[in-house]
Amino acid sequence: MLCLKSKFKMRFSKRENRSRFYEKNLSAKQLEKEENSRISFTNEHKSWKKDLKEKKTEKKKKDCSIKIDQSFPRDNRITKRSEFINIQKKGVKINTPHFVIFALKSTEKNRKIGITVGKKIGNAVKRNQVKRGIREFFRKNKSFIKEGLNIIIIAKSNVSKLPLLEIGEEIKEGLIKNGLYKKEVDLL
Repeated sequence: MLCLKSKFKMRFSKRENRSRFYEKNLSAKQLEKEENSRISFTNEHKSWKKDLKEKKTEKKKKDCSIKIDQSFPRDNRITKRSEFINIQKKGVKINTPHFVIFALKSTEKNRKIGITVGKKIGNAVKRNQVKRGIREFFRKNKSFIKEGLNIIIIAKSNVSKLPLLEIGEEIKEGLIKNGLYKKEVDLL
């Protein structure tokens, strides 16, 4: 049997051997780090710099295009019950096969939309799909709808059979028939 002193000496010697392999004990010279570099320029590929320049010019080209507002902020929504009731009482009623649309001219310049989808349409998933389709139509075609118009769209029970792409087309047709939808956009 080995005595305790010899076991201690073996463990101690193994630790010394391990420390030889640590990176700080390597004899090779380490390169100095350059400021703000992801890859040293000596190892960088030539085409990478060209790609970066091309991406910057593409971004500049995109910024020069004419922008049509396609956002849907809170001030474009009808949220209060009193507003819904007022528009339904005083507004123009438009019937389509899958929707009832109420429209009323307001004193404000921006266009507003209110959406009502009842439980008769289907489960929550289907109701949310219908609402998403209506909001998407309004968001993309907001600039074509006459200014200062408040619109309420109520979905009928048979809307669940209608594909999402046709929701916007049907609402658009109803607005065109009543002269509430412009065919050309005023860019200024």
